[in-house]
Amino acid sequence: MKTLICPDKFKGSLTALKVAKAIEKGLPNLHKSTLVPMADGGEGSLDVIAANIAGRWKTIEVNDPLFRPVLASYYISEKAAFVEMARASGYELLTNPERNCMIASTFGTGELIRDAIQEGIKSIYLFIGGSATNDGGIGVAAALGYAFLDKTGVELSPIGENLIRIHDIISPENSLPEIEFTVVCDVTNPFFGPNGAAHVYAAQKGASPEQIVELDKGLANLAHIIQKQFKINLQEIKGAGAAGGLGGGAVAFLNAKIQSGTETLMDVTGLHEKIKNSDLVITGEGKVDTQSISGKLIDGICKIAKANQIPVWIICGISEIPESELKELGVEKVIALVNEETPAEYAIQHAGALIEKRIQELFQS
Repeated sequence: MKTLICPDKFKGSLTALKVAKAIEKGLPNLHKSTLVPMADGGEGSLDVIAANIAGRWKTIEVNDPLFRPVLASYYISEKAAFVEMARASGYELLTNPERNCMIASTFGTGELIRDAIQEGIKSIYLFIGGSATNDGGIGVAAALGYAFLDKTGVELSPIGENLIRIHDIISPENSLPEIEFTVVCDVTNPFFGPNGAAHVYAAQKGASPEQIVELDKGLANLAHIIQKQFKINLQEIKGAGAAGGLGGGAVAFLNAKIQSGTETLMDVTGLHEKIKNSDLVITGEGKVDTQSISGKLIDGICKIAKANQIPVWIICGISEIPESELKELGVEKVIALVNEETPAEYAIQHAGALIEKRIQELFQS
């Protein structure tokens, strides 16, 4: 039996590759496995790119979200660069007490982009999941020569709490080279408002309810100035609120286009054809929820598999979706690590062994 193993990471527990290997270990020998670790445009995306496209890594020192030095890598293939913002401006770079998107910045991600430009790159793919920031992309812009001034003409630090103080944007003296920028993500939130970057995501990045309101007003202020100066209405752009507004900021400051992370990585890995040529597809992620079946990786895999009548198994830490709903997507089995006998904390710490055990149990029953 040809089995395609194509999971996402189990966030906070296992990389996608480790999940895939644990699944493979649990399968009987009669399964001929193909491992294609996946991502959805966030953390882990560059590992998927590097596993499927010839190229080289480059590591440089940049600023982390709190302006401390950190080593971060990006990937180069011919004249294209692949930058993962989480490596420079990511949530996982900070301890829980340090998480404060009022003072965090995407400046380090801008430094990675600046270095890629200096390499003579012609196209840059920016993967923007896992951010610790809510700065509307002004950190990236500042690293590339933009300045943000208050009403007295004083330049502001490019951090979340200063969004509300921006009165004028000064573009770089020398315009950026002719580079095609593509923002890769699966988030469709608007720039600001009840479903915008601040209200939906800032709490998990350390913002209080009062700070969320202030950040949202700041994003609205930035959007107003961008529309006034650059004639771009960020609120009309789907995904502008991704990564604390970096999606919209990249459109305004880099002339970027936004495209689906799932589709991008499926194309890179050739996953469409690999699914069609399989007898069984096993995918999964740490938590299966409404996002999982709304345009993200699992949803994309299930749609292709269902169209080709290929059964899908999902393995996850926990599933919040009724099995009946998953069956409609073409999912044959849902295997959750957390159950009455296995608490979440234990499952996170022992995910690899549990995945292998759960897969084995399926074939022993």
